[in-house]
Amino acid sequence: MGEGHVKQRMRQFPVYDEDLDYCGSIKTAEESKMAEIFLNDRKTRRGKGEKRQFEALIDQWICTQCQVLMEPNCFAVFVEHAKGKVWHPECFVCAQCKEQLLDHIYFWNDQEQKVYCGRHDAEKRRPRCTECDELIFGDYTKAEDKTWHIEHFTCFSCDAPLGGKEYLLKDNQQYCCECFAKQFTTKCETCGDNVPFRQCLSAEEGGAVHAWHGSSKCFLCAVCRKSLVDKTHFIKNKTIFCSFDCHRLYKRFEK
Repeated sequence: MGEGHVKQRMRQFPVYDEDLDYCGSIKTAEESKMAEIFLNDRKTRRGKGEKRQFEALIDQWICTQCQVLMEPNCFAVFVEHAKGKVWHPECFVCAQCKEQLLDHIYFWNDQEQKVYCGRHDAEKRRPRCTECDELIFGDYTKAEDKTWHIEHFTCFSCDAPLGGKEYLLKDNQQYCCECFAKQFTTKCETCGDNVPFRQCLSAEEGGAVHAWHGSSKCFLCAVCRKSLVDKTHFIKNKTIFCSFDCHRLYKRFEK
């Protein structure tokens, strides 16, 4: 068995999806019972495709995947769970990830009439934790279209639990508000102090992002000193103006 074959098997068929001894996230008797029910159901739907050659075609057989008529004397894949269905060897793939299932374990989905690899069959039935990759049999949290064990949904920086709390994203990682403020706050263009995330007003100019405290003391016209919070304004060279008249005065003072 080649290294590529082994890696594909490990990817398609995680050991912790099949053996509770490797599933470290199961904590309670109820979760263990749910996992046992899940595993018993899996055993009834798993198998390995059988590749054999047609000696002749008495009936017209059509490939389940590509819907092309099978040719006489070609090789085809049969599965015990789907009587009357057949696949070209190259068409015998997981319905989701499209990876080859010939010589690998498949799982039959009777409702969809499709075959899946172990990983994606499991995910059709149970959520998978984004952090540890194990299936979830108890409570979980969902955010950004992903799922986590509650204890694994934590701040990327300090590991504080984030379930049910406000968090912020940076580079696809979640941070608690405190860590985000410490690591990613910027300095106010007016006063020079750090700007907490919740107090920040920002604007892009020439590809750079500038920030101000969202208060009347900092976010104000550079000339007339009028507060521009929630008001029409424009920015030029990191400086805020309420109007073109004020901008023209400012340019005159600069000279």
